Amino acid sequence: KVCFWRLVDIIKDNSVFINSSTRDQDPVHHQLLIALFRLGKYGNGSGIGHTASYLCCGDGTAEIYTWRCLKAIYLRNDYIAWPGTTERVTIATRIAHDHFFGNCVGMMDGSLIPIDLRPGIDGANDYYTRKSNYALNIMAICDDRKRIRGLLTGWPGAVNDQRIFDMSPVRLKAVSIHVLILRQIRTVIDRHFTPGIREEPAVDWPIFTG
Repeated sequence: KVCFWRLVDIIKDNSVFINSSTRDQDPVHHQLLIALFRLGKYGNGSGIGHTASYLCCGDGTAEIYTWRCLKAIYLRNDYIAWPGTTERVTIATRIAHDHFFGNCVGMMDGSLIPIDLRPGIDGANDYYTRKSNYALNIMAICDDRKRIRGLLTGWPGAVNDQRIFDMSPVRLKAVSIHVLILRQIRTVIDRHFTPGIREEPAVDWPIFTG
């Protein structure tokens, strides 16, 4: 109950709950209750018809309330954010002290989110997993206090964690920093060292892309 009312307080002032007409919407906590009822069900239980029948509301009402709440809850930039410089030092210090991992600010892992039916799109087999079901694959980074710091979603379930990591912003940023360091080193060498009598053909340094 505490978490429910906390969520109501977070989303209640969102513009999706304000009508342009003179007729007010139902209370936000009623709309959130219907949305959470649907999201907490699996398969046919999450259908519009079942929700409307069980909670005594119209089919369209159940659908509209769900999408309103999902839009209001979508606060990734406010609640899922990579820590700043000072906070990274604090987190790394805690992890080094408690778990003996140096220079670590989070733990990363992938997780499969099952979907009830085979996707009706081309390439649906890409969503078929090693666990013999259809799913989406997400990858999350959590700090030592179980707070999500990074989230990558939308990958088909058949894609392995390593490929998702290779395409993640964290990995791509690390590669770009590595390339920048290589270029800086090459600049220093070009400025401070003079070729000898035998000069080798100029060859570009490799750029590592993972």
